[in-house]
Amino acid sequence: MSAPLTASSFSTFVERLAGSEPVTRVLAVGTGPGLDALRLGLARNPLRPALFNDGLPLPSAHDVTEAWLRFRHDAGLPPLNILLSQLEQDARRQAAESDAAVPERSGPEASRKHQGFGLLLIENAGLAGLGALARAGEASVILLSDSMESMGAWLVRRRLLEMPDWEVIGEDPSDTTPWTAFRRRSVVEGAALPIHFFTIVLNGEPFIRYHERVLAELPFDWHWHVVEGVAALKHDTAWSVASGGKVLDSVHDQGRSNDGTSAYLDELAARFPERVTIHRKPPGEFWDGKREMVNAPLPHIRQPGLLWQIDADELWTAEQIRTVHALFQANPKRTAAYYWCDYFVGPERIIGTRHNYAQNPQQEWLRTWRFEPGMAWAAHEPPVLADAAGRDLARIDPFTQDEMEEAGVVFQHFAYVTEAQAAFKESYYGYQDARAHWRRLQEAAGPVLLRD
Repeated sequence: MSAPLTASSFSTFVERLAGSEPVTRVLAVGTGPGLDALRLGLARNPLRPALFNDGLPLPSAHDVTEAWLRFRHDAGLPPLNILLSQLEQDARRQAAESDAAVPERSGPEASRKHQGFGLLLIENAGLAGLGALARAGEASVILLSDSMESMGAWLVRRRLLEMPDWEVIGEDPSDTTPWTAFRRRSVVEGAALPIHFFTIVLNGEPFIRYHERVLAELPFDWHWHVVEGVAALKHDTAWSVASGGKVLDSVHDQGRSNDGTSAYLDELAARFPERVTIHRKPPGEFWDGKREMVNAPLPHIRQPGLLWQIDADELWTAEQIRTVHALFQANPKRTAAYYWCDYFVGPERIIGTRHNYAQNPQQEWLRTWRFEPGMAWAAHEPPVLADAAGRDLARIDPFTQDEMEEAGVVFQHFAYVTEAQAAFKESYYGYQDARAHWRRLQEAAGPVLLRD
C-alpha cells in the first residue's frame, strides 16, 4: 500500500482530485461541504464529468444484518438493534426530504441505474452510504466523509479497508468531519494479471446467459472459453458406466446442445469476438471425456494469468471476481483457490451444513489457478492442473475456503434447481431414481437431512 496522503481538509482534497481525475460520470450521495468542493473541481476537469446527486435507496434490514454479522467481532460495532434503529431513522428522514430533493442532472441519462460511475462521494449519508457502496459499480475512487458516530460510514470504511483491491489515498480523522479517500488498485494494475474463464457445457439454459453480464463489468483483461458438447463417459467420468450412466439421444443434437445453448453461444461469440471463444467437436462427434474438454482452451492461452472454472450453473458476482483477482495480485506465491458455495438442491432448497455432501473441503470447490503456458489438466474429477514438473498447483500454496469466505467470496451453485437437471444427472451419471428423490425433497416440510 502506498503511504496515505493527508490533506488539510476534505474540501481541499476533493476539489483537487475532482479537477484532475480521469472520469466522465460522478455520483454524490448525501450533502455537505465536500459536495460544493466536488462541483468546483469538476468544473475545471477537462473531461467535464457529469455529476449525479439524486440519492440512492437505503439498504434493506437484511443487508444491514449481513454487514453486522460480518464485523460483529469488531470492538467499534454497536449492537444490531441500534443499527436497525438507525436504519428506521434514516428511512423516515429520507422520506421527509424526498419531496425537496432535486437531481443534479436531468434528462434520459439521469434515469439510468446507479452504475458506471468513476467517482463516488458519500458524505453525511448515514446508512445510505452502505447502499451506495453496493452500487459502486466500476468506481475507481470513493470519497467518504461522516461523523465518527455514523454507523453507515463506519461500515463502509470497514468494508473498503478489508477489500484487497482498495487502498487509502487520503485521510484526516481529526478534520471537523473525519474522512477517508480510497482508490481501486485493480483499475491501474489489473492488466498485469488477465483471467481466462472456461466453461464446459451441454444444455446450459437458463443459467449460461447470466455470466455475460458479470464479465462485462470487470475492469481488467479477461477471456471466456466455452467448450460445448457431449463428454463421452470415459477417463474421469468412466465410473458412472458401472452405475448405469449413459448418454441418451434425447439430451443432444449431433453431440451438441438441443435447448438453445448452441445458438446463444454463436450469437455471443459474434458480439464479442475478442473476448469469447467457443470450442466444439465436429457435428456428430463426442469429446473424449471431460478431461479433453477442459484441456481444449489451454493451447490458446499464451500468457500467464489466472485460469478460472465457471460451470454454467455456478453464479459469481463481479465484486467477488474483482476481490479474488486482487488477492492473487497481492499474493504472487499463491497458486490456486478453493471456495465454499451455497449449494442449491431445489428452487428453495439449499445445503445448510458443511464438511458433508457438496461441501468437502478436501476437494470442493477448487475453481481458480495461477496459470502459465505449458500447464495441462491431469484430471478433471477432482480437477488437477499440473505444472511442467508435474506438480498439482492446488497442493502447493492455495487460498483456502475460509480465507475466501473471510474476503466475502462464496459463490452460488444452482446444481439441482430444476427437475431437468436432476433428470439429466440420473441418466448421465447413473444416479438411480434421482428425479423421484428430488421431487420428494421439494415436497418435504421444513429442514431435512439430504440423505433421507
